[in-house]
Amino acid sequence: VSVVFILLLFHFRFGLGNLTPNKKGATWFMLVGMTNGSAVLFLYSALKTAGVTSVAPIVATFPLFTLLFSLLFFRQEVITRQTFAGVALTVGGIVLISVY
Repeated sequence: VSVVFILLLFHFRFGLGNLTPNKKGATWFMLVGMTNGSAVLFLYSALKTAGVTSVAPIVATFPLFTLLFSLLFFRQEVITRQTFAGVALTVGGIVLISVY
């Protein structure tokens, strides 16, 4: 769906004749699509085996993983105290909600 939307948007703005694929960008686009598709598949598999009250708090810890992956993949990412505090508060709040 994303590819179709992007191609239609590009076609109406610039025309498909001006389309020159970027191999690195296309590779990242495919990897993100496969990762996102896998995440949705795993989410529904988890919801099938466990209740939403068990799955939702785990899924909601994504800010922690976003922070870790941004450190691993984007070396120029700077983690400030505010960023760390935001992630810690979000994950801490999720833990409190799921425990109580």
